[in-house]
Amino acid sequence: MKNATLFFFCLFLIFPASQNADADEVIKGHYCYTYGDSESLREAKALTRTLAVRDAIESYKVFVETASTVNNFALTNDLVQIISSGYLKNVKVLEQTVKGRTICMTVQADVNPAEMAKVVRKVAKERADQVEALGVDNNGCLKILKVKKKDQEVKVVVKVLKRTGALDTAFEQNQKPCFRVGIDFMDEDGDPMSGDSQFIHTSRSEMLPGEIIAVTFELPWGAKSYKAWLPKGE
Repeated sequence: MKNATLFFFCLFLIFPASQNADADEVIKGHYCYTYGDSESLREAKALTRTLAVRDAIESYKVFVETASTVNNFALTNDLVQIISSGYLKNVKVLEQTVKGRTICMTVQADVNPAEMAKVVRKVAKERADQVEALGVDNNGCLKILKVKKKDQEVKVVVKVLKRTGALDTAFEQNQKPCFRVGIDFMDEDGDPMSGDSQFIHTSRSEMLPGEIIAVTFELPWGAKSYKAWLPKGE
């Protein structure tokens, strides 16, 4: 009996991590925000706290590793909102400083790594299934198949779903805005900084359903991320 007790005690010493495989871990985030004249101090503090929590999530190793295949700003933003709203516990402000109109805040929260990894994989799979069926975006005229960056250009690959007809005049283009591809560029804070759009072609020749074409946009200086889109309801 004594030998058996000693054996299990040794196992506990060798494999202590197994006892805490699902234990919560502490994550920390920091953010500084300078607010404008149209914002109150209370509003600015609330926003700073939100952005500090976002920093804690995005810098957490489990999120980084699990979401490494998510190359989509909108999806990453959705994941952060889902996690911050339902998977963080004991969120508290560790430090806060206010100098002039700049607020800096450090926050801390508890999170279960297994739960976070599970929700990231689940949401990413749901999004992947949706993209496979509908494309990155779909307005009935065009379907975005993929968006990729190379050097200082962003290429949006689209599939034509309807006959375009001629698109060589302003009149034709005004009548058929659904054949236009747009893109928004965001800075390092995720705030919109500029945008652009163009028709998939501007000639008398039409494109037929099933044809695929790439529309290229120049990446502006300072852009950290981007989101391609198609006009709807125009």
